[in-house]
Amino acid sequence: ILLLNRLCSWLEMSMQHLFTVRDTHSKPISAFGRNIHRREILIGFEDGTIKTYDCENGFLIQTTKEHQGFITDFAYWAEPKFMFSASNDGTMVALASGGGLYWKYKFPYAVHSLCLNASKNQIIIGFKARIHVYQLDEAKISGDIIKFDSKFELYDTERFHYDIVKKMILHESRLFTAGYDQRILIFEVSAVSYGSRKVLQPVKCIKKAHETAIVCMVINNFSTDNPWLATGGFDKTVKIWSLDGDPTFRIDSFPLGLSSFCYIPHTKTLWVACGLSTPQVFDPKSADNISDYVEIEYRDDYPKQKLIKLDFFPQLSIAVASNSRRHLIVWKFNRHGCVGVLDNGTSALSLCYTRKEPLLVFCGGFDGSIKKWERAQVNMFAYTNDIFSYKEAQQKFTEIKGRRKIHQVLEENDDYDELKARAKSALAEKRRPQSAYAGFNVPLERSVKIHKHHHVGHLCQVFVEEIDLLISSNEDSNIYLWGFDAKAVRALQKLQRTSGTDSVTNRVAGFSCRNVLFGHYSVVTSVVVITGFQHIYMLSGGWDRRILIWNLDSEKFVDACQMGPVIESKDPKEVRAAREIACDGAILDMVYSPERNEFAYGCSDRLVYIRKFSPSGRELNLVNTLVGHTSEVTKVGWIPDLDCWISASEDATFRVWSGDGMECVQALSVPGPVSALCVDQKNSVVVVATGNLMQVYDIHSWKIQQKHHVFGEAVINSVIHIPERCQYVSGSADGTIALWNESKPANRAAKMRTKDMQDVADFLQNGPGYALSRDVSRASLISLTSSRSRYRTASSVTGDDPDTTLE
Repeated sequence: ILLLNRLCSWLEMSMQHLFTVRDTHSKPISAFGRNIHRREILIGFEDGTIKTYDCENGFLIQTTKEHQGFITDFAYWAEPKFMFSASNDGTMVALASGGGLYWKYKFPYAVHSLCLNASKNQIIIGFKARIHVYQLDEAKISGDIIKFDSKFELYDTERFHYDIVKKMILHESRLFTAGYDQRILIFEVSAVSYGSRKVLQPVKCIKKAHETAIVCMVINNFSTDNPWLATGGFDKTVKIWSLDGDPTFRIDSFPLGLSSFCYIPHTKTLWVACGLSTPQVFDPKSADNISDYVEIEYRDDYPKQKLIKLDFFPQLSIAVASNSRRHLIVWKFNRHGCVGVLDNGTSALSLCYTRKEPLLVFCGGFDGSIKKWERAQVNMFAYTNDIFSYKEAQQKFTEIKGRRKIHQVLEENDDYDELKARAKSALAEKRRPQSAYAGFNVPLERSVKIHKHHHVGHLCQVFVEEIDLLISSNEDSNIYLWGFDAKAVRALQKLQRTSGTDSVTNRVAGFSCRNVLFGHYSVVTSVVVITGFQHIYMLSGGWDRRILIWNLDSEKFVDACQMGPVIESKDPKEVRAAREIACDGAILDMVYSPERNEFAYGCSDRLVYIRKFSPSGRELNLVNTLVGHTSEVTKVGWIPDLDCWISASEDATFRVWSGDGMECVQALSVPGPVSALCVDQKNSVVVVATGNLMQVYDIHSWKIQQKHHVFGEAVINSVIHIPERCQYVSGSADGTIALWNESKPANRAAKMRTKDMQDVADFLQNGPGYALSRDVSRASLISLTSSRSRYRTASSVTGDDPDTTLE
């Protein structure tokens, strides 16, 4: 449960590019600041100029110039809404809430860093070889906003830092400082008196934290269970420390140098600017580079330049960066955005996953390969993959087809010598040179009935949990069955002295093409698995307009749908072929409803057919035909909560039909042709993909709850829902697999709380004889358990046992 909670918190993440300001200033950017109340970004430049931008659209709001040197740091005092800025010319300025000058003071030293202690109204200022702490005076009773003449005038730590104090961070009661002297100091905020003045006492001094100057430091103060400190220096390394100053990890993968980094608490990742045009992303818990698995959007018309500075403002949920062209780049956290990206290498046509742990995701590619993705154990971001090539599947297909031909010939011919002679003559005929005009005797194109597509992509995938079998329908008219190596599984079970089947043992045993089912004349577009009968059955359909029934237990053909028209012909094959026609167009998608024992399939003839399922092809009776779409029906689905069918088409609409198919309940328009459809039963939503856009609809109101945009213009080919990880997974034509947060409608939580309170009220009102008529959520169980003491008093009167009732 703890692992699942941690995983669900990670899933709420996505940083998406918001805007880029290209024309900022003629001088480089030296510091970033933020005004959380006005939702503004402040940029300090090397000539002392400060520019203020709107954090939502990047519009320039104001320009001020109160400094003459580099702007080194900003600090925001939230209560009076003052913005402090510091410069290496020794000046310190306080800007009012409207942006005007409120106070200005010049120190005899260059100011390099600022830190605000809001709880005590103190400001901590870092100079070269010293740190001063001053009490703040909002009303300027003493004449200045800083009380220079107060008894809290100076906290002198000159003997501890002997160079520039570059970074200071206050966490709870401790102050962390780092500087160019390669040192990290940890102080207690509660001062200890020595004579007539107070001096900050260091808890720990790390004298050689880095080989060179320390230029950046962040702290994870958003996690209560395991906070940590990260520092980076000119020695091209990032180090992770505990808050006690003990080293934890060291990252040495920055050959181009390191200039800045920031921590993104929403994604629990560390972004590092290391000489590239985009940040490198690291997992601070394992120090692994996960840049390949986390997509960072960056849209810029100019040639990409290396990043110089990075910062994150948690109150605004935005990350800011500057590059060598002095651009301001802003990313914003989007909880509905892409949480991770996997590079499939080829167009992702179909997706499926296994519910057993370890959870696996299978992706069928355009080149005929299948990739198995599994999340690495070291962290929650990295994924490992295995490739099952199309060549392996073809070898299995050739082996099975050759074996069947041999059996067929042996059944027809008992004489081995005659069989051998026929084989030799066939080989000689094959080697005979053909006439130059032989090609003109071949028709230019085969009939549609037996047309073979030249592509070999996997259009549909289903994983059968009961028998650990992956089913993949291909454009080469075959259905491939992939499974774990049975011999290796038995050997491992014998070694472990176990008689049951363990999913982990299966995955260790390996995965290979186990069988090939061929019987279709053209592209196989869809397969559905049907359980609940004596055997596990599978239906398949494709461009040949036929529906075939397969027994997955024996992995053999059972029957074909024979509900087509009866024609008069002397050839029985023609009569049977006409009987096997299940529709007037190519079958494009298929879905099964276990509640009604019916299956529906959408076709290129703009219709959706609903039939009763039976293992016999002569009993697949037509229930109804759904008419309403004006173009090919590309996707169909079943919504158990509403007892309804759903169909989507290339006419840029999707329709909801009653269970019996007699009424079109809802018809909605979408931005374009529908390329993928997914029914999320857990959250009662439907995911519809059109082009590079995914829209999530609530099935009760049919209002859009979320919108997900895939970066780029690639079409989304497939979408699946993984409730165990609270994720949607989409596969696109550009070869990427994107991970998204699942939809959680705002009103759903309120409805669940209302339902929980009603359960508790009914229980307390009706006493021990009350039986919950609905499934009670975890919140209800906690509430019921907490009310045990109150109910115990009532049960003492009736004589009932409250513990038994609660159980």
